[in-house]
Amino acid sequence: MVRFRWGGRPFKRSLETKDRAMAEAGIAKVDETIMRLKRGWLVMPATAEPGLFIVSGGMLTTKLVVSEASRNHLPTLGRLVEQYFNNPPASKEPGTLKVERSYLRNLVRIMGEDQPLDSIDLPAARLYGKRRLAETRGGGKAPKPYTVRKELKTLRHVWEWTVKLGMVPMKPSWQLRDVDLPKDEETEHWMPYDDIRARIDRGGLSDSERQAMWSRLFLTDSDMRDVLDHVRRQDTDPWVYPAVVFAALTGARRSEILRSEIDDFDLKAERVKVREKKRDTKKKSTSRSVDLHPLLSEVMRDWFAKHPGGQRTLCRGDGTPLDVDVMDHRLASVLQGSKWHVIRGWHVFRHSFISILASHGVDQRVIDSFVGHQTEEMRRRYRHLFPKTLRSAILTLLPQPDGVGSK
Repeated sequence: MVRFRWGGRPFKRSLETKDRAMAEAGIAKVDETIMRLKRGWLVMPATAEPGLFIVSGGMLTTKLVVSEASRNHLPTLGRLVEQYFNNPPASKEPGTLKVERSYLRNLVRIMGEDQPLDSIDLPAARLYGKRRLAETRGGGKAPKPYTVRKELKTLRHVWEWTVKLGMVPMKPSWQLRDVDLPKDEETEHWMPYDDIRARIDRGGLSDSERQAMWSRLFLTDSDMRDVLDHVRRQDTDPWVYPAVVFAALTGARRSEILRSEIDDFDLKAERVKVREKKRDTKKKSTSRSVDLHPLLSEVMRDWFAKHPGGQRTLCRGDGTPLDVDVMDHRLASVLQGSKWHVIRGWHVFRHSFISILASHGVDQRVIDSFVGHQTEEMRRRYRHLFPKTLRSAILTLLPQPDGVGSK
């Protein structure tokens, strides 16, 4: 229940919720609506019932009467998610849709699948951010503001997409920038296995902190050889070892590996074409070329000699294409029981590919040409691996006379 005054009259209205956090959001909405009315940012129609108009945030002028026939067609959060995944954009990769499902699952879990879309306004979005950032599940660490921001951004994207398809009548009334989430801390550098293990072995870290350490893992040259040798020795599907070598020695994304075709490999010219989708959103697809490492050439020759058939580079034993879930499950299963079970997904091979090249002083422009889309934030995470290059650059400043400063 909320009490307020308007036009010299007292009002008392139910917020229709028993949830304390939702009630606080409703009170905040009332305060905001009264403030907007007093400043002239919002005008109350002469025919409006003031109490209802203010409690609804200026959305309703009379009590909403919903017929039983139309009740089941009101847009709710659960129905929005269902409609989106029944009609996703054709350009969306399976891996991207999988991440979106994960983000939306949290929104539905906290807001409720029956939450009406017209009630997901700015106060509701802010409340979601507040509750999500305070959440720790399974004794873990609270999510980062970056993650919560991505979840709300995904909600807006999904909402606007269903509006375009005519499935939902109204766009979200709030902007992500107005949700006012805390700023993220700077993302830390990648670290090799031995350094992470040494820091964990010192003790004093919680389970969530140890997990966060492993999320920064990259494989060194010797680590990569060890992982590849381990995978090669496992009794698993024939495509798994070629897939891991492909990822490790080209920096290809999981989606790019799934999209790869046999004819993309030019074994004579020792080049492979990697089919992209992220670099140019205006084009259906783009591609980049990567020089073939001798090991990758050898592994692919052996694999193509026993390939089950079809156009895709990698496939099941019956020739049918792979999917995201199969790739993720097989990678986890071949690493289970070894020290490398801490590898979290195929992206580790991409980051390791970049980091190894950087540690050997390969020009960043060459690295970018190999791996395609690279943000400045990602470049910063492995730039510390250019020790010799950076040191030689510093020494060009104020050059010393011969013999000065050298021992």
